[in-house]
Amino acid sequence: MLICLSLSSLADRCCSEWDHFGTNEPCPYHFSAEEIRQHYEEAGSFNKSQELWKQLRGVLTDEGYASNESFSKAVKILGDLREVGLDDLKGEERRSFDNETRWVADLDGHTTEARFEIQEHPGKGI
Repeated sequence: MLICLSLSSLADRCCSEWDHFGTNEPCPYHFSAEEIRQHYEEAGSFNKSQELWKQLRGVLTDEGYASNESFSKAVKILGDLREVGLDDLKGEERRSFDNETRWVADLDGHTTEARFEIQEHPGKGI
């Protein structure tokens, strides 16, 4: 599993363990409680989305295509990824993301019809 470690995370850890470096110089890095809280929140969101992308391996191609067999699973995973994004965003950024990804939510209701159409009309994709 890929874990998000930013430069600020590493600098924060370095600062908290500064006495292990054997120097009399004060630590040059300082982070407010709000900066640390924000970092962990962003890292958590990044790690959640990475886990969802890992689940998509073998379900979607690099171009975004799904086989008939993996279509329902792809729709479920993309829906979960969309929910993570909606949970993490606020204001105009959230409204924009909602509008840009609404097609994923619309797919969920059409999974059965899309599968039926593919079976009825071989050679036509989604």
